[in-house]
Amino acid sequence: DMTVMVNERLFNPPTAKIKRGNSIDFLNIGQKPMTIEANDANSSILNIGTIEVGDDKFIQFKNPGTYTYRNKDNPSETGIIIIE
Repeated sequence: DMTVMVNERLFNPPTAKIKRGNSIDFLNIGQKPMTIEANDANSSILNIGTIEVGDDKFIQFKNPGTYTYRNKDNPSETGIIIIE
């Protein structure tokens, strides 16, 4: 399992690699709510909606592959999750 810290400017780490069956915890360490959305149809599991300040959301990945996502309010802020 891994934590990806999110805020208004970046995802940390920007690329996360985990084993199939593990989870990613998205933790909002920013100063405003943040909405994460998938970059493509294959990544729809990442349409997790808004994470309030100080809150987090977990996603468990059952299928291997590469998943891409972005900050809805700042689409140039992107991240990648690789499931092995």
